[in-house]
Amino acid sequence: MSAMTPEQWEARLAKGAERNRKLADKLDSNPKLIASIRFYLAKCPPGQLIERKTLYTGLRGAMDNSWPSHLEAARRVLGFKYYSKSKTYRLPIDYWRHLRDVGLDIFDGLGFAPEFHQLNAELTLDERVEIYSLFHEEVLERTKALLRAEEYQPGAKGAHQPKPSKQELNAYSKHLEHHTKNWLENWFDSH
Repeated sequence: MSAMTPEQWEARLAKGAERNRKLADKLDSNPKLIASIRFYLAKCPPGQLIERKTLYTGLRGAMDNSWPSHLEAARRVLGFKYYSKSKTYRLPIDYWRHLRDVGLDIFDGLGFAPEFHQLNAELTLDERVEIYSLFHEEVLERTKALLRAEEYQPGAKGAHQPKPSKQELNAYSKHLEHHTKNWLENWFDSH
């Protein structure tokens, strides 16, 4: 296998960005997106490999045609990695950072926020999911903005402004973060 040329890499990035834009256009239901995120957080322990075929067992008949788009968007929001050789997924350990980008903070300072974790995890839209989504209306729009590689501005439809810049890490902190993350991933692979 040879290394990609810069042109091949740019073409691959452009193709991925186009797929994300098309996915963003398919998203139409905030409750389905929130239910999809809840489904993955209930079924996939952070850092562990989960076989794709076992994850969806028994769900195919209960879903309409719009669910796969919402499930895919949820995986992208959560930062899932897909390993094509083994056909497995892995939820990153720091998935909660990705959730904050779309307006979901599932920790209340003392642990998990109970209202999110009391939602059903079986991809059914019940009253709790509907009510929760009403209080978190921004999740769908922020997810679309994230997939389109735009910046989200609360309260404005279609107008996007840059987010406040994140605190930059110095070179040593970046180095430690990188090695710690790799060590944790290798540790979970071996256990």
